[in-house]
Amino acid sequence: MGKMFRATRALKYTFLLLAGVVTIVLPVVVVVEGAGVIVAIIWSSLLALGSAVSLYGTLRKNWTGEFVGLPAVTTCLFFLAVVLFVTAFSLPISDPRMIARLVFGMMFLGFTFSTMARRSDVRFQKTLADHERRKNSGKPGL
Repeated sequence: MGKMFRATRALKYTFLLLAGVVTIVLPVVVVVEGAGVIVAIIWSSLLALGSAVSLYGTLRKNWTGEFVGLPAVTTCLFFLAVVLFVTAFSLPISDPRMIARLVFGMMFLGFTFSTMARRSDVRFQKTLADHERRKNSGKPGL
């Protein structure tokens, strides 16, 4: 079970990393429309960086990579959801792009909550590791 779970996370971070790298070169139109080119490039870079660090930690079987990288990934997913919602409501209701942006905004909001849940799991692993380190060093525990 653990190997499959780790492989799935590695694939997720790989695809997010690729998305970040591609969108540095070819910025996402909806992000450019909603926030501008500079913000789109910063968003893409943060997505690539957070995904790369999370992927590195996953491949090394070490929670610290995800502990550091997941906040960036979560922020990027949430930002994209917000941009999709905001730009959707700037379109007329008869425009099919409005519905598409609302649906994708909801999907990215769901992905955001999924990464937040993983971050909570990783934070718990960190707490256990800190407790174990204190116990082994002879210092008072939690």
